[in-house]
Amino acid sequence: MIEPGPSVSPVASPSVSPAASPSVSPAASPSVSPAAGPSVSPAVGAPELDGQTDLGPGRLRPAWVEIDLAAIRHNAGVLAELSAPARLCAVVKAGGYGHGSAEVARAALEGGAGWLAVALVEEGVELREAGIDVPILLLSQPTPAAMSEVVRTSLTPTVDTPLGLEALVAAVREVKGTRPFAVHVKVDTGMHRVGARRDDAIALALDVERDPDLTLEGLWTHLAVSDELDNPYTGEQLARFDGVLADLARVDVHPPIRHAANSGAALWHPASRYDLVRCGIAV
Repeated sequence: MIEPGPSVSPVASPSVSPAASPSVSPAASPSVSPAAGPSVSPAVGAPELDGQTDLGPGRLRPAWVEIDLAAIRHNAGVLAELSAPARLCAVVKAGGYGHGSAEVARAALEGGAGWLAVALVEEGVELREAGIDVPILLLSQPTPAAMSEVVRTSLTPTVDTPLGLEALVAAVREVKGTRPFAVHVKVDTGMHRVGARRDDAIALALDVERDPDLTLEGLWTHLAVSDELDNPYTGEQLARFDGVLADLARVDVHPPIRHAANSGAALWHPASRYDLVRCGIAV
């Protein structure tokens, strides 16, 4: 049984209004021109389909997707209001979930997001080249070879191994005018995908704190089952995360940006919101 929540418009899903869940209106829906059927209004830039038009290489199917950027702006506004005073980080990895990374990013920022997040360095660079200059968090630790590009384009790296930290320090010292460089350390509290185990995460955070070329801007984790409202595992993960924060506080280390909430947690687990929420599918 889902508890009542805010009005959110999921992207690329049918319009539904469950009795006790957020009302939604889709942000993306396919627009198709069948051979015999109702006429439709094509998306901006869609080809004129007169039966003779050459769609070009790789464009053999007369179909396209229309993205409702107003719905994305609305969703970001709802999430930002719901999560305040925590800030909203819009996750726009994988080309904005296939909807256009720069377009979705701009719409989310206009709606109230203050941060963006991507999975890969090249995704962050693409946003920078599109003229987007807000903080962009890398959700996974970059490879050592990519660290110079991370520093050059002022992306915010996640670090979860000593090797990654060593590569970042070398890149910061190589690229002038970038010190101190902001870092987020990820702790694995139970997702078991990426992130450092508790003791290793504390050691990494302390190493960052001691390095004059770096600043420990954030500490974060990822919740595995936040959309399962009755699953106690989310609470267990948050307790582990709080334990790491408490251990750091005992040695006077206080990361200013603590974050754990993904979309499900931002909507249904208020204790997970901390200073920043990372929402992708809910945007």
